[in-house]
Amino acid sequence: MKLPVAIHQARLGADELRVIRPAQPLNHAVLIDHDRHLDVYLDQDAARRIAGLWMLAARSPRSLIHLPMRANRPPAREVPDNVGFQLDLVLLHHSLQFTPLAGSR
Repeated sequence: MKLPVAIHQARLGADELRVIRPAQPLNHAVLIDHDRHLDVYLDQDAARRIAGLWMLAARSPRSLIHLPMRANRPPAREVPDNVGFQLDLVLLHHSLQFTPLAGSR
């Protein structure tokens, strides 16, 4: 699978990371925080692209994969009226041990 990406460098203290984003947006991918659980809504193309990027994150201990999905429109017929908060998805190697930011909506 060929997946065009944009790569940026970022520093976190003394560490330098590669921040990788898909070159084309994932228009049909939405991640929603419903307070007690998360829901993800994907089409088949977005699911394949996320799987490929997830594999990259699992094998790249100095890379952070950022998938901007916050601005995408949820599929109207599948999402309840009280939508919750839309989020971006970040994938990274387990050795990086980033802590999620609570209340960063």
